[in-house]
Amino acid sequence: MRGLLLIVMVCAAHMLAAQWVIKKDLRDTWLMSDSTTFKHYQAEASPTTLYVSIPVKTFRTDYLIIKSSNPLSILLNGVVIQDQVKEVTFSVDSLAKRYPTSEFFFSLHSDVPLTAGNAEMYLASHVNYQATAPEESYLKASTTFRDFSITATLILIIFLVSIIRLNPGLSADYFSVRKLFSNRESEDDHYYYRVTSATILFYVFTSLMIALFLMVIIRFTDVRLGIEGIATASYGSLMATWLTVTVYVLIFLFIKIVIIYLISVLFGIREVAGYHFFNFVRILLVTIGILSLVLLTYFVLHGQGQTFYNFLFATLPWILGMWIVLGFFKLASRVRHSAFHLFSYICATELIPFFIIIEVLNK
Repeated sequence: MRGLLLIVMVCAAHMLAAQWVIKKDLRDTWLMSDSTTFKHYQAEASPTTLYVSIPVKTFRTDYLIIKSSNPLSILLNGVVIQDQVKEVTFSVDSLAKRYPTSEFFFSLHSDVPLTAGNAEMYLASHVNYQATAPEESYLKASTTFRDFSITATLILIIFLVSIIRLNPGLSADYFSVRKLFSNRESEDDHYYYRVTSATILFYVFTSLMIALFLMVIIRFTDVRLGIEGIATASYGSLMATWLTVTVYVLIFLFIKIVIIYLISVLFGIREVAGYHFFNFVRILLVTIGILSLVLLTYFVLHGQGQTFYNFLFATLPWILGMWIVLGFFKLASRVRHSAFHLFSYICATELIPFFIIIEVLNK
């Protein structure tokens, strides 16, 4: 109950602290040029210059917000007004006085392709009094995704503390980096390798953590994985998407454990199935946990570098590949069969799923 109250208070605090009301997301009106005419933005064309038309009279009292992960040159009606900037706020009234016209035609140019993942453009209203001019204040084009991320992180922390208190021994084993890389583990812990209510809680926590990790990556890169509209989604939609992705990851984990148990019986090494899956979840908890901590810290501190997010996403295949090698040596210490027999088992349970996962991640 106290945890739920804390989450509600954090959400309320973020809502009260909001300084901008987004009136229009201009990414829906982006144009690009094919040297002969203007046409609607198409991501597959990878344009480095985008064009946006804004009627001055409609948005006279509002502010134009532009953010990018990479430096931009901004032109208004053919005149350069900002060069090599990543964040800027313009008062529409101020621009109208300096550049009298009925319609603004902006050009945004970057040295790298501009996408909905690395560039944002909004028209917003300023709702709270500021002692300083809007151009001098730090801009939060939309705090919705940050609010969601902070709330989700608090939920994960509360969930983690709860399951650690419920089963400290199992928790210590899951998060033991030393045991993760050790080929010799105590036989007294064999009951940890069964699917119980305690281990299922860890599967749920792992799924929630991976889902949040992927959503933050999707928000700031060109990765989609079948998820669209995160950048402009409402708070409720983001929570629903998080739970949906969590369910998919959880289903994957249960399919994985079924495959491991069935193939271990087929290969006559049924006794290592629980140990195998336990270590698979363990490496996800340790590695994805560390990456999520780095990712969320960078994001909350307003990190916008798309290269950094792409790098974290690119580590996922390396983690899975490292697990295949590590898993082989850990299982070799428990299996009495030949190395070729064990290698065939690893191919069936890990290598084939690995290529399937890589294919999904690269879509």
